[in-house]
Amino acid sequence: LKMITSFYKLGAAAASGATSLTVTSITGFTNSDQIGIELTNGDMDWTTINGVPSGTTIVITTGLTSAAASGLRIYGYTASSE
Repeated sequence: LKMITSFYKLGAAAASGATSLTVTSITGFTNSDQIGIELTNGDMDWTTINGVPSGTTIVITTGLTSAAASGLRIYGYTASSE
């Protein structure tokens, strides 16, 4: 099972190809979680968190496929044994 563990917003715009995201909070996000980033074009970009988030920064394993404006949503998913 996968459960939504976090739901926040981008704290700053991210360019296409970016692998470092500035977010409003890292609470609930952890290394290897799946993360969905809402893109400016309306698509969702799904990837994996690469390393432990720090401050307001989350590093992702693959670059964004398109730009994402500040204030758009991000979702974190963690595998659960429940």
